[in-house]
Amino acid sequence: MNNNNITVTNYALNYAADYQYPPFKLECEPKSNDKKQDEKLVNELLEYIRNDFLYENLSFSKPILVDTWWIDFEGNIQLIIKTTELYVYLCKKERYPSELINININPISTTHLPPLHTIILK
Repeated sequence: MNNNNITVTNYALNYAADYQYPPFKLECEPKSNDKKQDEKLVNELLEYIRNDFLYENLSFSKPILVDTWWIDFEGNIQLIIKTTELYVYLCKKERYPSELINININPISTTHLPPLHTIILK
């Protein structure tokens, strides 16, 4: 029997519990490393989708927000969203503008929902 111990940090456990969805990637052109400009882009995106999102989710009463975001090593933006309704809404590429604040964006969303939000039909 192998007695290898595996240590999992509390941070890793909390992250796994808090962030159930994979991130959305916004490919940006031009690439960015300006956090203030990218913060404005994220806010503009939320403003852009707000009316249509609320129209499609009439009973939604939580704030419309991105839980966390960052600029990845390629100069693109990664978005983490915890709200199921907003996550599902943003899975459709046609809901994004092609450009915000003079930055072309190409959204790359997940091709499937995490296991806890899927069902198998036989």
